[in-house]
Amino acid sequence: MNYFINFLTVLANATHLLAANNARLYLLLSAVGLVSGAALWFASNVFGQLFYKPYRLTWGQHCLCGVLAMMMTLCIPLFAASTYLKPSFEAIISVWRDQLSNDRTWQYEQFNRQYYAVKKQGHEDFSHSPPPEQGGKSMPLTHPETIVSTSKMTAEAALENFRQNFPLLAIIINTSANLSAEAVSKDVQAYFKEHPNGTYPHAQGIQLAAAQLYTQLAPQIIRLIWLTRIGITGFIVLNYLLCLLWIGLSALKQIRIHSAHFK
Repeated sequence: MNYFINFLTVLANATHLLAANNARLYLLLSAVGLVSGAALWFASNVFGQLFYKPYRLTWGQHCLCGVLAMMMTLCIPLFAASTYLKPSFEAIISVWRDQLSNDRTWQYEQFNRQYYAVKKQGHEDFSHSPPPEQGGKSMPLTHPETIVSTSKMTAEAALENFRQNFPLLAIIINTSANLSAEAVSKDVQAYFKEHPNGTYPHAQGIQLAAAQLYTQLAPQIIRLIWLTRIGITGFIVLNYLLCLLWIGLSALKQIRIHSAHFK
């Protein structure tokens, strides 16, 4: 179910961006889609009459043609909106990053896990840092190796959270690779170069995970746009072919009934 919701979320965001950035084009394409759907609705009736001239669409076939007309109205703007897939993906990543940064439950789980991992390394003095189950809310992070390891753990946990909540997007972006210790180390060094007396923020690991998602997304956008457009076109064509098949078979059935009646 998450895959389907992810798919609809991306497409809805892309369509919203098209409407927000070029409302006139969006309305024009919607009108073209509506007219095209109506024309195909009429053509479907004509198609049935090619087999049997007195043939008329059934109520069920009229309903299907109406649904297909609405689909055409939505899909033609969506075809153009696929150019907004990149900002659509980026917006989803940005919202996820901000929500995760404010998720206290998730942060506590990470602190609880990292507390014992850091303590096991033996680089820090935990004499004044009680464990989480005793009310401890902080741990010493003074050693460079400790800072890098905790940030890497946070980043990897964030990526895993993204995979769980956005499985389809994770596959598309290819989040299988975890953040390297070297990348985290460079970020730590850059941070302290800019903030010599500062404290490296624990949530920076989430930002690193988001940055990796942005980086992995960029080279795949062109391919995603083409795949989306091919998918939209194939979806519409397949549904209309099934509709015409139903109409053709119904018309042929009426021919047989009519022929049997006059024997």
